[in-house]
Amino acid sequence: MYVGHEDTDIVPTNYYDILAVYMVKHGMGEAATVINDTTKGWIGTVVDDMCDYTISDGTEVIVNEDGTEVSQTVLYVNVELKSYEDMISAYGLNEEQVKIAGQIKNDLMSN
Repeated sequence: MYVGHEDTDIVPTNYYDILAVYMVKHGMGEAATVINDTTKGWIGTVVDDMCDYTISDGTEVIVNEDGTEVSQTVLYVNVELKSYEDMISAYGLNEEQVKIAGQIKNDLMSN
């Protein structure tokens, strides 16, 4: 379940936000567009920082077609996706980086 989208059919994504944060954090003056073990680690860290997961379990009653009820243990995975704005203070982005991240995200969304 995506936190903040519980009652919708929308499958949210923060892909563009992740890419924007990654590029301003690691692409300015670095070779972030080269895929190697170092850059894979960088993008993995950004993804981990921008996608929070909480896991819990519970019991739900399932009604079968014949009307009988069965208790079933269920695993709940709640996902909270962060935007690039959420990462400004977390990563200490400066004013220029914030402006560039916003521009990158807007450019990606318009294509």
